[in-house]
This record gives sequence, structure tokens and C-alpha cells, in this order.
Amino acid sequence: MQWTDDQRNAIYAPPAEIIVSAAAGSGKTQVLTTRIIERIKSDENPVSVDRLLIVTFTKAAAAEMRERIGKALAAAVKSETDDKKRRRLSRQLTLLSGASICTIDAFCFNIVRQNYYRVNLPADVRIGDTGETALLQIDALEKTTDAFYSALAAYRGEELSESAAADGDIIKEMFPDEAERGIILEGFEMLERCYSSDKSDSDFSGKKKGGDYTKMISELYKKAQSAAFPDKWLGEIADAYSRDYAETPFYSLTVRECRAMAESLAQMAENAADFSESCGLGYETAFREACESFRAAAEKTDYDSLRACFSAYSSVKLPRRKSGSAAEDADVVKAIRAKMDKIGERCAELLELSYDECAAVQKKLYPMIKALCAAAKALGRIYSDKMTERKILDFPACEHLALEIITADGKTLTEAGAVIRDSFDEIYIDEMQDSNDLQDTLFSAISSGAMFMVGDVKQSIYGFRSADPSIFTEKCDSSSEDKDAEKRKIFLSRNFRSRRNVISAVNSVFDIIMRTDVCGIDYIKEHRLDFGADFMQGAENERKAEIDVVHCAGNAAELCRAEAEFTAAEIEKTVAEKRLVWDKDEGVLRPARYCDFAILMRAPGSAAEVYEQALSSHGIPSYYEDGGSLYTSGEVGAVLELLKLIDNSECDVPLASAMRSPMFMFGENELLAIRLCGGGSFKSALDKVCGGETDVSSALRDKCVSFMQSVGRWRRAAGFVSVEELIRRIYDETNIAAAALAFPDGEKRRANLDLLLERAAEFESTNLRGLFNFVNYVTGIQQSGGSAAEAKSMSEKMDVVRITSIHKSKGLEFPVVYLVGCEKAYHGADNMPGGMIISRSTGVSINVTDPDLRFRFRSPMQRIAALTEKTSAAAEEMRLLYVALTRAREELHAVCAVKKPESFSPLGYAPASYEILFADSYQKLLKLSVNNRWNVRYIEAGTAEESEAFEEKQEISFTADERVSRLLDYSYPYSAAVTLPNKASVSQLKEEAFNLLYEADGTLHSLNRADHTRLKLKKLKTKREITGAFFGTAHHKMLEHLLFDGTPVKAQLEELHSRGILSDEEYDITDAGKIEKFVSSPLGRRMGAAKKLNRESPFVISIPAAEIEPSLPENETICVQGVIDCWFEENDRVVLVDYKTDAYENPSEIAEKYKKQLSYYERALQSKFNNKLIEKYLYLLHKDDIISI
Repeated sequence: MQWTDDQRNAIYAPPAEIIVSAAAGSGKTQVLTTRIIERIKSDENPVSVDRLLIVTFTKAAAAEMRERIGKALAAAVKSETDDKKRRRLSRQLTLLSGASICTIDAFCFNIVRQNYYRVNLPADVRIGDTGETALLQIDALEKTTDAFYSALAAYRGEELSESAAADGDIIKEMFPDEAERGIILEGFEMLERCYSSDKSDSDFSGKKKGGDYTKMISELYKKAQSAAFPDKWLGEIADAYSRDYAETPFYSLTVRECRAMAESLAQMAENAADFSESCGLGYETAFREACESFRAAAEKTDYDSLRACFSAYSSVKLPRRKSGSAAEDADVVKAIRAKMDKIGERCAELLELSYDECAAVQKKLYPMIKALCAAAKALGRIYSDKMTERKILDFPACEHLALEIITADGKTLTEAGAVIRDSFDEIYIDEMQDSNDLQDTLFSAISSGAMFMVGDVKQSIYGFRSADPSIFTEKCDSSSEDKDAEKRKIFLSRNFRSRRNVISAVNSVFDIIMRTDVCGIDYIKEHRLDFGADFMQGAENERKAEIDVVHCAGNAAELCRAEAEFTAAEIEKTVAEKRLVWDKDEGVLRPARYCDFAILMRAPGSAAEVYEQALSSHGIPSYYEDGGSLYTSGEVGAVLELLKLIDNSECDVPLASAMRSPMFMFGENELLAIRLCGGGSFKSALDKVCGGETDVSSALRDKCVSFMQSVGRWRRAAGFVSVEELIRRIYDETNIAAAALAFPDGEKRRANLDLLLERAAEFESTNLRGLFNFVNYVTGIQQSGGSAAEAKSMSEKMDVVRITSIHKSKGLEFPVVYLVGCEKAYHGADNMPGGMIISRSTGVSINVTDPDLRFRFRSPMQRIAALTEKTSAAAEEMRLLYVALTRAREELHAVCAVKKPESFSPLGYAPASYEILFADSYQKLLKLSVNNRWNVRYIEAGTAEESEAFEEKQEISFTADERVSRLLDYSYPYSAAVTLPNKASVSQLKEEAFNLLYEADGTLHSLNRADHTRLKLKKLKTKREITGAFFGTAHHKMLEHLLFDGTPVKAQLEELHSRGILSDEEYDITDAGKIEKFVSSPLGRRMGAAKKLNRESPFVISIPAAEIEPSLPENETICVQGVIDCWFEENDRVVLVDYKTDAYENPSEIAEKYKKQLSYYERALQSKFNNKLIEKYLYLLHKDDIISI
């Protein structure tokens, strides 16, 4: 391979402390791997592979690294002609299996396992399961609060029981100084008074349990774990509140940030003045005066002087606009002023209190902050003791113990640390930008001076995992580009991934917004991308990056749908036009496929489903791995609710949820009928029904009895079988696994149920046993914010459009990227209980609360902490935007949906730092930096009717309902679409007009039927009367799943029966011969030849009420919804097929009867295919007639 000079320097540089800043697409992984291989193969100063420590970010990366090294060594052995060298390389290949190529977690656990006796751990210690450690944390937190309550009681001289005294002794031992302990305990009492969320929840001893203050302790403990020495860090936080206010980080940060904001305001005022003067608006004098005022404020260096400047902040007052100037230009200036006001008001808020008032607040908060830090320390100790007792560790504890084994202070090595350091000649660290203080301290301690670190600070996007990008930046700043330096830095800026058009667009954005005064990165000086993808030929295929502004005057949901519809249409158009993309594997240009497209989102959530629906409506397959939790997925959630019920049958919510689930299929009306049978709990009403004490129907009573018998049988089994076996029995008896297959994404649902069995088996291998503990185990995972990943439902190599989050896209690349949802605001750090803010720069801050006077306000410490967290979060969002834009190889699109048309014209000036930091969406960042490297398109979305006409089939929720009230008060969400609005002028519509929406057998031809047929998955246990409605349902179901690929209908019928989609009676009544005739008919053959058959497609359209009753007002409309049985495309036309099972004598009568109904279907299709002919057919099963309408 031909390397660049920078790459060659990184590969062949002699061992030293080297940090490589590798830009997106610069071949980072290949450079790292090649350096390792070359160091092993070197003739002059080779290193043995078992003397290397290679740390990767994921297990998959470690496995890939080991495989690459193995292949390279095998090739070297094969090609080497010198016997001595061949033997050495062969030995390296043998040693590779035992080489330290692993994640940081695996490396630390190996250290702990080999040195367990040095930290008083049992020899058989293991990494605990997420649920297991979550439960221990909950127990430890409760014991911590109990210990503080007991210590507080002892401090007051109260008598304590022996166990309570023992709890209190924990605090006494940790904080032996009585004066200090007194401050801590008084602070803890203040915390409990100020931050208890439920004052009424107390036990017999009068202790208040739970509340925000316990969550605050837990959150602070978790945040502290990223520090190398958590107790030291917590102590420093508390000590900061004991110093003079002028000596605290809050004071210095407030002064620094207010000066920076003043400088930004001055720059914005100057920009506004220059623009006003160039446009002849007459505003320049007012802005230049404001600029001078802000410049003077920026020169102030103390709190009181700054406060005097901003205490009376007011917006710049503008004179009347000069005649002849443009109103649009005035709007630009006013927009700048609005942004200035936002910054100025934040500055005034920071300086609202006087210096003395800030000092008084600090003094008031000191005991509570000290108590919080002390409680977090105590929680750490108690949790550690509990883990040792259980012989388990979590990963943070494992890392801390590894550091303790290596060094006591981060500098001086222990005996074991020296042995570990001497075990490695060189250390290699991948993704260094995602390290934290603990990990950096650990690696620095064991380094002998030869440490090779690779990363890209611009791609540090894991702040929520405590990644600290400043570590990488500081290492770069302290290193030199000199080849002979002990600490050397190398920049890899050439991008081999993207076309020149993408590189130019990316650079044009980050040249403007990624600056040292904004996010600590000087993009222009050190991080600008250089074009290097010489393998891409055909510049004529390059297209400018695009900002697509979709205008839709609707709510947030409508904006999302409009944006999704536009994106889907663009992808469909690109593939249809056979636009060329570069195939890296084949080295040629080829027509674009669906797998060449990626839709990236900041936080997909429900928007991903909207995009899936939009793509599907255009016949485009898609793949979205939502990364959701296994335990909150619908099908698994239903089983967990049933397990909760089995464990405790008196709980109403699990009871109603289990009954409502697809395992038992109690409807809303049935649950309501049960509820009305008696007061008290829902369980007591159910008992009355089962006991025959009510007048409900015998069918409902039998159903309830059968349900309770099943629950009782499983409860008895839970006493003597494993949880895994119990779940397996539930699967077998309820047929839920087969039922899951019939739901959308059925394979994934079935795989999730299988994963639940695996998790139950893993649970049984821990120190816990039994159903009660398993329920608590899962609850602990959910409460702690942990999760277990769902199963994957589709191979990522399939020809599908990929929908994913920006975080998941890191490390990937796609020919065409659509970054969507750019208009959505991001809101910075997550809210913590009690308004607490934890940051590296400010420590801990909380609000000021007085429960007696019943007031609460943001403390000055909290205000500056909120600002620094906002700016830190804004910097991370900027890095996220960089990751998103650099995923594209050939085409890049940023899509924004807006309510009002917005201009993306170049600003013509450099935006101020806080102007960038206060831009709270990707759309606003792009507006600040857009230039001629981007093509801006303005798209007018369709009308509301057009954008809503083709909703994709709604997925029936499989999730067990969490609230009984929602179950019992359920109302059909689309009722407004099929009933008249509540107005007298419309209520006169004649009933016969609506009968057109019904089948002859009385079944509503709408979403209800689709829901009904999908829920009837269990085999019927009793024979039922065969009605016309049942005959129609069975055949509709068969036709919905029918394949037109030549597979015999009889074989398909048997397959649907075996999978539980057709019940016994439905299987018996379905006439395979009739359907076989239809398949072999000319229409059936056309359906078989179609590229895609769209079946059971729901729609909603608006029609004038006057069409049904001419006397009604012309402007009155009603909504009609329905489900089209089948439609498909053929060149210049769309073919619509509807199935009917009515008995008849003359086919023309049926045609006339359903003519109006099919006209509604035609309208729905026309809203999607404006210029195509719609052919309409009725397939009449009664006499096998096919009629063209």
C-alpha cells in the first residue's frame, strides 16, 4: 500500500510516547495495525507480540485486531526465506493467542484476578451480571441511608438497637473527627428535609424512605467512578464550599464566562452594525454604542465590576428603519439582536446576586454538599463490601482495584505495579479520545515511555459514558511534532473515504464553528480534512452537498412525516435514475442500491418508525436496529408482567396487563365488565366473576376461570422448577412464541423471547435463585438505567436502507448519507434529581431550598454549572455533527423540516463564540456556517391530506399495559376518522352512506379487521358456528399471506396453519382450490409478476360531507378510513384488488354495491400516484368471478 508521509511517520516512528490525531477516514485502524505488525517483524529492534499491550474500545475490535495480526504474521512466515527469521515469526504466531489484545475492562479484570489477594478478594471473584450488581447497588444505597439515620440518632444521644448502632458505626469509622461528622450529619438531615420527594412515606421509626436525596447520592457516586481516586475527588468538591467564594471555581468560572459572553456580544453588535450600514438600515449607531459598552465589560476582571455592567441589561433600542431599505434586511439585524438578548439575559442571570449574597448561599449549601460527598463515599464502601461478600465485581470497581494494585497515588508504583509495567515493552491504545481520568492514570502508571495512542478528539461523542476529550487535547498540546521529541504528536488529516464535494462541505462548516474559543479545537490549524480518495474516478458524478429545507405548516409529528416522505421520495428517485456510486470492493462505478443509503438521526426514538413507514410506502426496504432494551420490548414485557403476577397475584397492574396481552386476549370491554362486578381491587372483582357471584356471560366467566387456573398452575410450578423452565412452560402453553411471528418484525420478537430464556438461565448461574429474585433482578436493571440488548432481526448486509443513530454510525461509512431531524433542538445534559449538576470543572451544585418557607431557587453555583454543562454539551453536539457529516462517501444531505420558510444565505461574517454555543440544533449550526460549498433546496411539502393519505399499517402494540386506568378507559384512537364531528350540521348524515364502508357480513372494512385477524393467533379450543363473517375472515387472512411464487396453495395453507396464523377451523374452511384458480388467473399472474404486492394498506382521506348528503355545507368534511386488500404497480399504472365473499346471483349487482367503496380506495392511491392510471378489480370468491370496476 502507498502510505502518505504522515502515515509512514506514524508506522515507523521509533518507540516513544506518541499521540496520533487521526481525522475521519484517514486510515487510523490500518495505520495502528500496520505499526504493530511492523514492530513485530522489524529486523533491527523487534518486539515480541506477548510483550505488547493493545487496548481497543470493543471486544469486536480486539478480535479483529488479533485476526489482522495473525494473517499478516502467517503471510510473513510463508514468504520469509531466511530460516532464522521464519522461526522467529512462527514463534510470534504461536504467542499471538496469549497476547494482551483486549478491552480496558478485560485488561483490568486480568490484573485483579492475578492479584486478588493484594486487595482482599476471594480467588473465585467474577464480573457480576448487570441485574445482579444493580440489585446490590439498591441494597447498598438503602444500607447507606440507614447508616446515616442511625449515626444521626447516635449523634443526638438517642438509644439504638444493636443492629442500628452497628450501622451508625460505619459512618463513625469513616469520619472519626467528631466536628466534621457533626457537619456531615446535620447536612444529611438538611438534605433529607429539602429533597424528600414523599414526606408521607415513613416507617414505624419515623425515617423517611426514598426521595430525591437518595437518588442524588447514587448519581454522585456513579459520576465519581470516572475519577482515578473518587474519594479524593469527592473531598475536593466539599472543600471548595468551605473556602472564600473568590477562591472557588464558581467565582473564577463566572468571571471568565461573563467576560467571554461580553466579548461575544461586542462582536455580534459589531457584525450587526456593519450589516446595517451596508444595507442602509440606519441601525449602525445604536449597535456601535452597544459594542463599545460590551467591549468595556469584557475588560473587567472582577465579579462586582461585571455585575455593574450587566445588572441592568436591556436590548439594543433601534431607531426607525431608513426609508428605501429592505424589511428583509431589518429582519436579519433583529434576529442578531434576539440572539444577543438571549446571551445577555444569561449573563445577567449569572450576576443577579451580589458577591456577599453568593458567599451566603455557598455557606448555606456547604453542610449539604459535604453530606452528599460523604454519603457517596459511604455508598462506595458499602457497595464494595457487598460485592466482595457476593464474590462479584462491576467494571468500574474492577478498574479501581486494578489501579490500586498498580499504584497508591497514581505516581509511585507498587511491587505488583512494577511487575506489570515490566511485562510490556510497548502500549497501544485505540480510541484514546474516549478515555477518562481513571483509565489515563492507569495506563500512564504502567507505561515505560513507549505508548502509542490513536484517536480523534473531533469524534469524542461518549460524554454520557464519562469520556473526557480534554485528556486527548491536553496530551496533544503537551506534545511536539519534532521527530526526536520524547512526547510526539502526528496528525493524519488526509481523508481516503469521501469525494471532494463532501470534504469541501464538511470543512466549510467546521472552519466556522469548530474553534478553540468554542470547543477547544482549532479546526483550521490542525484538524482540517485533506482530500485523498484518489481511487474514486469520475468527477462528473460529484454532487454538491445539500441542505434540504422542507416547509410544512404543521405540528411536530407532521413535520417529521413531511421530512420522512421527502427523504423516501429522494431515495426512490436516486435508485430509479440509476445514479452511479463508487463500489470500493469492485473498484468500479455502479448504479446505486438501497444498501448505499443511510439515514442518520440524533436520537431516533419514534421518528425511526415514521421513516420506516415512509420508506415502505415507496416500496423501499429498510433496517433499523433500535438498540432497545430486551426487558422493555413488547413481547418480553408481556411475559415479565405475567411473571410478576405469578409471583404476587394480588397486584392489579400485572394482572390486568397479563389478561390484556396477546397470551390471553381479554378485550377492553371484557376488562370493563369484570371491573364493574365489584369495588375494591380488580383482583377481588375477578374472584367474584370466577366464583359465579356475578351476572357476566358464561363465556367470559369460563375465560376468567381458565386464566386463573393457568396462573395457579404456574405459581405451583415456580416453587420447584427453575425460572428458565417456568418461562419455557409459559411459552409452550400460551403459544406466545408462535404468536410473535405473526406480528410485524415477528422474527425479531421470537428471537427476543428466546433471549429472555437465555437471560433466565444466566440468572440461575448467579448467587440468586427463584422467581421473586428474578423479578427483582430485572426491576433492578431497569431502575439502574441498565439494559440487555434486543435481538437483531436482519442482516446488515442486505439491500436495505439503514436507519441508525449518529452514535451507532461511528466507524461506519455509506455512499449516500441523509442527516435528518436537523431542526430538532438538543437540550444538553440530562436533568438530575434535586436539580443537581455534576461537572468536572465545577464539582457539585444544587439549588437552594427551604421546606419551611416553601421556596426553591437556582443557586449561583448551579447557574454557572448549568452554563458550563450547556457549553460542554454544545461542544459534544458539534462533534456529533462532525461524525454524522463525515460518514458520507459520495453524497451528503442535511434535511430540515420548518414551519416557516427560512433562508440559509451565508452570514457574511464570523459568528461569535457564544452565538455558536447557543445554537441548539444542527439546523442553526448549519445556518451559521453555510456557504457556496452547499446547495440549499427549498421544498414545499404536500398538503395535509397528501402527507397523511398513506400511513403505513400501524403495529399493534405487544406491550403489556402499565396502568389499569389506561386499559379500562381505552378509547379507539381513530374514532374521529370514521364518525361525524360533533356538529349538528354534520350529524344529519344518513346512515346508509356509511354502510358503504362495511362488508355485506357487517364487518367494518377498516383497521379494526386487520387488528382482529392478527390477534386471533391461538388455536381455538372449541368448535364454533361457521358464519359468513368467519368464512370471509379466514379467506382474507389466507389471501393476505398468499405467495404468488408458484408454491402450491395447499402447501402454503398447511404452513400458515402450522405457524398458528390460521386456526383449526380457519384451516378447515379455507378452500385451496378456489384460491388456486385465482392464482392461475390472468390477474393472479400479474400479481405474481409484480415487483412488490402491498397488502392490507390502511389509509385516511378527507371527503366533502356533501358527497354523502348534498344538503350539507360544501366546506364540511368527514374522514374516511379503510384498508386496501392489495395493490401493486405496473409501469404506467397501479392495480387495485379487493376481495369479497358475499353470496350473489348477478356479479353486476356486487360491482354496483362496492363501486363507491372502491372509489375511496382509488382516491387514496391517487394521492400517492397523481399521474398514473388506477385499475380496479373485485375478486368474488363465491363464484370465482373477477370483475373490472
